[in-house]
Order: sequence, then structure tokens, then C-alpha cells
Amino acid sequence: MKIYELLFGFLSIVSFILAFKIPDRVYQILAIFAGVTILIVVYLNAKLFEEKIRAKIIIEHNKGHFSGSDGIRQLPIILDEILKMAGEK
Repeated sequence: MKIYELLFGFLSIVSFILAFKIPDRVYQILAIFAGVTILIVVYLNAKLFEEKIRAKIIIEHNKGHFSGSDGIRQLPIILDEILKMAGEK
């Protein structure tokens, strides 16, 4: 996949989120990125999510593509962040 294809995919997601005014309807947004693709693309997309939809950004390095084929069956960071959002941690 080329860099411009990755950027276009994330721009499409952000455009969709903004079109439906999701940031105005939710209290907190969390975006977790796999730091496995070209890092500049990951950081550019993370910055876009942070600036445009006020998302808290987490970049997980050395986790593959968050898929079973990469050996990732659980992401404890998700549970931790949900508990923090709920005030349980």
C-alpha cells in the first residue's frame, strides 16, 4: 500500500466522523494506531485525529497490525483506557 493510499483512508475516516458531528456527540474519543506501517504516516494520521476530532492518541509499537495473524489476540491497553474513561482506574 502506498503512502497516499494510507493517508486517503484516514482522511476519509476523519471526514466521515466530522460529517456526522461525532465529536460534538461524544465525551471522549480514543484512537489507537499500530506503529507498524511507515511511521511518518502513523504520526500524520495521529495528529489529524488529535486536531480534527479531539481524540486521545495511543501508538502501540511492535504489535503488528492488531490481528490474529500477527499474533495479537488481546490489547490490554483498550481495557485500561475504557476503565480510565469510566473513572474506574
